[in-house]
Amino acid sequence: MTNEFERGGEMVHDTELRDLFAPRRPDAEEFAAGVAERLAAGGGGTGSSHVGWWRRAASWLPGATQTGGSNLLALLFSIPGMLTFGVFALFCHQRDRLETQVERATGVRDPFWKQYLRRHAMAALYAALPIAGSLLGLAFMQLRHARGGTTVIDVATVVVMLAMGLVTFQLGQFARLRGARTRSVAMFVIGLQLTVLFGCVLWVQILGVFDGNSMFGYGATGWALAAGILTCAVTSILLARNWVGGGLSLLVLALVPSTTVFGWPDNSAAAIRERLTAVVERLRTDDLGDWRFAAHMVAVLEEAQEPGVELSDLRTALRSAIDNGLEPHPAVWQAAHRMGLIDRAGWQTLAARPKHDRELRRILSGRGSLTTEPFYMAMLRASDALTAERATELADRTVRAWPHPEATTIGLLDRAVNCIRWLEGIGHGDRIREHTAMLHELLRRHHVREADAEPYAFPGGFSEAPRQGRSTTRATSAALEVIARVGCPEDIALGHVRAYLRHNSGRTLSAPADEPVLKMLARADYYRLTYTIGVPMRGPLEFLIGERMLLAALLLAVLSFRAILLAHRSEAGGPETRQGALP
Repeated sequence: MTNEFERGGEMVHDTELRDLFAPRRPDAEEFAAGVAERLAAGGGGTGSSHVGWWRRAASWLPGATQTGGSNLLALLFSIPGMLTFGVFALFCHQRDRLETQVERATGVRDPFWKQYLRRHAMAALYAALPIAGSLLGLAFMQLRHARGGTTVIDVATVVVMLAMGLVTFQLGQFARLRGARTRSVAMFVIGLQLTVLFGCVLWVQILGVFDGNSMFGYGATGWALAAGILTCAVTSILLARNWVGGGLSLLVLALVPSTTVFGWPDNSAAAIRERLTAVVERLRTDDLGDWRFAAHMVAVLEEAQEPGVELSDLRTALRSAIDNGLEPHPAVWQAAHRMGLIDRAGWQTLAARPKHDRELRRILSGRGSLTTEPFYMAMLRASDALTAERATELADRTVRAWPHPEATTIGLLDRAVNCIRWLEGIGHGDRIREHTAMLHELLRRHHVREADAEPYAFPGGFSEAPRQGRSTTRATSAALEVIARVGCPEDIALGHVRAYLRHNSGRTLSAPADEPVLKMLARADYYRLTYTIGVPMRGPLEFLIGERMLLAALLLAVLSFRAILLAHRSEAGGPETRQGALP
């Protein structure tokens, strides 16, 4: 081995490290036998002994849907599981109770003082709803950083369930006062949904809630609530023949753009092409620009076998730069190599330049580094210097240059990607699979789980250095390139990686040309993960539990809509009401 590691400014050879830790290294056979003995003593992981009961008890903690479907009983009896089915049960109960509540209340005549107190209590409730939404948002922000986004989703689901009960209670109060008038009920249910939207979605979504078990994302809850608010507003206008408060209606309409900002991002292939076209138009050969991001988006479209964009202008500009002897940043040559913008003659011209010729000689002599700038392999192929023997030698050197999982330096994932590209470029891509275990360990050490994330940092992605608590878009992009070759470790949930990319690629109101390049990179990687790498499918139970907040918001909207219809029937004096008993 020729790997070397930097410790305190001193280069320590790999063999010295192995000799130093050799006495502490356990015997492989003894270790395997010990593991087998402990598994046998603990019930073999079948869940049939006390181990299964401990797992079930542990699953009562918030966010216990990390079982991944391996223990459906624990998943069913976890807090998220019970909340999910509790939402359905509460909705069915409140739906049947709404009509009964109106029928009972419309025949009751309360004393004046009770009606007076009820009116003032409802006025105070109207005034308190916006304040409650803001306070909820602030509380959820703190809870998200203290306990994680999964806990926020659980608590927010409880808030929606309480809102369902409040809809039924208030409808009965309206009926006891002066009949369930359509306008009054509509104002209340719209205000209640606005409170949930502000407190449980918009304020929390500003910093991001980790929703790794959700396919649609937490922002989709905002879309559901906004659709419910608009439906209730339009219905009340049609039934009551007047606006439900001019200011409130304007506020409802103003919230629609807000929900689109934090809603479902457009990460389709067409959106990637649109952004790529905007980037390509501003690329120049005399500066670094966004070449790396453009090359990545081109590669993603090619992997998915999607149509690309027109690159003839870039190809002409690079040909002109080569002919005129220009020497841009190496990242430009690397991006041009990935996009296939330079032909064989162009690489031959570049290889003949003194600067590149010296580097090629160093690489062929065994002194040059193979961990950076893989575009030199294109020069080697164009100059016919890459014989079969030299390709094998370079492959051996590349394998020895793999980043060690135990290293703590920054950029290990980028180094692994460069080694992969070298092996593929010199025709030895089959040797990548030989190092799957090592690359999986490298991915584990860079993955940022929810429990390990720093405050105000969104988990689910990958960090620049091992064991860091802050994900970055660039490190996650490099990790996905590794995953595309060797697969993903079983203990890394790709759904969580998708949640991180969805968070970083959210919809903005800026034009494609003005969108940050890191957001464009996240869009491309989201598409790559979804349609090229693939995310494991979930069963129906896991789907319901993962989308518990979205389902709760939809059912709240349906319940509010039904309350408006019942109020209109009561106000119109339908045959099933006793409106005539009121004064």
